[in-house]
Amino acid sequence: MARRKRFNSEKDALSFAKKVDGKVNDCRTIEGAKSPLTVTYQPNEKTKKHGQGRFYEPEFAPEEGRDFGYPNEYWQ
Repeated sequence: MARRKRFNSEKDALSFAKKVDGKVNDCRTIEGAKSPLTVTYQPNEKTKKHGQGRFYEPEFAPEEGRDFGYPNEYWQ
């Protein structure tokens, strides 16, 4: 599933696209666009610091017996 990030500055969009191996989409000609530029990229371990980090954290595994403040019956 591809992710998309919006930018107002072309310089920032190009820099971000280079970091995450993404593609810059020019939306300046589209009327009603929320931002003039977007970058589309595939999430992976390299891009986890750009909004994907919470999916790679080990705390998201309640089946391993960790206490999340819910009783064990909640997970069953």
